[in-house]
Amino acid sequence: MGYYSFLHLREFFNVCVVPLIETRYNSALISWSIVMDACQPIYGHKDLRPLPSRPTDQALQGLLHGNRPGLPPTTIDETDCQLSMAEPSSPDISVAENHNQTQTTDMDFDASHLIEVRESPSKGLGVFAKANIPCGTRVIAEPALLEVSGRDANMNSNANDILQAYESLLPSQQKLYLSLHGFACTLYKEKVERDMRQDWLQLTELHRTVLSIYVANTFGAVFLLGSRINHSCVPNLDFSYNSALGKETFHAIRDISAGEELTISYINGSNRTRSQRRTELDKWGFQCTCEACEDTVRGREREEKRVQLFDLDQMLALDIRIGTKASCRMALQIVQRLAAIQKSEGLLGRELGLSYHDAARYCLKLGNARMALLWAQKELEVDRYCVGEDHPDFEIELDIVHRLRAAVEGSAPVDEVVTRWFRLHDWPITM
Repeated sequence: MGYYSFLHLREFFNVCVVPLIETRYNSALISWSIVMDACQPIYGHKDLRPLPSRPTDQALQGLLHGNRPGLPPTTIDETDCQLSMAEPSSPDISVAENHNQTQTTDMDFDASHLIEVRESPSKGLGVFAKANIPCGTRVIAEPALLEVSGRDANMNSNANDILQAYESLLPSQQKLYLSLHGFACTLYKEKVERDMRQDWLQLTELHRTVLSIYVANTFGAVFLLGSRINHSCVPNLDFSYNSALGKETFHAIRDISAGEELTISYINGSNRTRSQRRTELDKWGFQCTCEACEDTVRGREREEKRVQLFDLDQMLALDIRIGTKASCRMALQIVQRLAAIQKSEGLLGRELGLSYHDAARYCLKLGNARMALLWAQKELEVDRYCVGEDHPDFEIELDIVHRLRAAVEGSAPVDEVVTRWFRLHDWPITM
């Protein structure tokens, strides 16, 4: 699912779904990120915590300031929470276009010479840095090894189409494909049986292997090197399809040290609890042991921050005062807090950019173009290091920042293009 389809679905949920459940939200568990996944059939179910009641304003304020009942106050970097508390007289509106802020690469190249594939403890093969890799580096840009029915294909691709795509590969490509790890959970096997009208064990060993490799490695397509990258709930890479290149790209979202393993997140898990992430990762047949999942003091501290993120995410989705200026102001506080915790926990991928995008949108809705510009610049910087300056999404966001700047510097009304852009992800506002 594309980044902006991701945004549209969130707002569809807030506008169309929430009003239908207002009368029974006390027993419902609603999250826009979970609903997004529900719209794409999955092979498993979410282990969701019940939300017993809508939090009181006092409880909400506690969460916005990092506190949970019965727990001491949290201490994190509050830079993002404080950003829009006061309007600066002359914001630095050029920072997002400083091309030296992060390491970017020419669109025809990557830094795959800086990495190697080798054994990863208890994970099989993994990808490791041979040298220091700066934030923003395009580590990998590779075309698909096997692709089914275009870029929208995913785990739900028909088994017959997957096998046909495999048969169309050259023998050398088939050999490379079969070198990848495969795993098929029970629910996926049942799906294959429906597609093939045949029992899983009645399929040939080759067909079972091909299908298991596909479902364990697809990003919408299967990539030889990208498929070697293991999962972490605190990844150091972000990946996306760059239509300008026709390649899947993987960018460093922080500085990576020589010898460090490169990781991505297999799920949209920034705002999910450990049990929810584990349930989703069952599809790949492993239990994550990353720093956010380990049973240590630090691991439990990280889990408490994920619970806070989840609770804030619920509040954003369940705000029944939607459509008022008061609800916009409250939503702005929530996304500020989301962004602050995401940064403090090293969750620096495009989900952080989504929080910045929401903050810009709420500021613009409240008539504060100056602060909207600052948040939009922060979103632009996230996409600079996550996808690169040659990505179509970055080019759109850069144009929005230019237009917002022109409005701020000229004390003029916001350009209609900007208004329409944010209106795509908006709802009507009332007093």
